[in-house]
Amino acid sequence: MTMKTLVLTTAAVAAVLALTTAADAAGVDKTWKKGWQQSVTQGAPAAQAPVFEGRNVAAPATQGVEPYIADQIDANRRSSR
Repeated sequence: MTMKTLVLTTAAVAAVLALTTAADAAGVDKTWKKGWQQSVTQGAPAAQAPVFEGRNVAAPATQGVEPYIADQIDANRRSSR
């Protein structure tokens, strides 16, 4: 690779990067950041619900499920003892 080719390639890369940066800066909406921050701060939950995993969990597995599912869970618990 000759020196001339290296200089021309570097200049072309710099020109493409400059044009890309200029086009990106021209397309930025000034109100976007405020709207995004407002939606994130208002929509975020205060605290996450606890996660229960495993067979020996202290919380009941039938909490918050349909009655027929709770009956099946209880039946499985009784049969596995």
